[in-house]
Amino acid sequence: MNPRLKEKIEDDLTAIDEQKLYDLYDEMLDCEGTVKVGGLDFYPSRIIEELDPIAYRCGYSDWLDAQREQWTEFNGDYYDRRKFEDCVEELISGIESEIEDLEEQDEDPDADDTPLEERARAIAELQAEIVTIKKEVDL
Repeated sequence: MNPRLKEKIEDDLTAIDEQKLYDLYDEMLDCEGTVKVGGLDFYPSRIIEELDPIAYRCGYSDWLDAQREQWTEFNGDYYDRRKFEDCVEELISGIESEIEDLEEQDEDPDADDTPLEERARAIAELQAEIVTIKKEVDL
């Protein structure tokens, strides 16, 4: 995993707590209200979870997959997709700025006395880093 990407995500975003995701799933199951059984009211989420925990977990997994437009998984954690994509784009933009700075040094003889080969290698490494980041986040 790209260390800059990992650091950027950890520093700029807050992972969505897994319990929060389960709560949202339960809200979806319970949106019609309670179910009366023997004169008692029960939430559908509680009934399913208690009587068939495998079906509950499978339903949760299916529901989570259907939420892919809203959430994205990265390194085992879930994040708001829009914020995640903005964060990644900001990182890539910063790396592209580094590349531009190195390229400008090539055009300005007074800018730096770093050997041309070293700057070319650094540019290639930064370009490869962008490709790696895009692959890691599936952009």
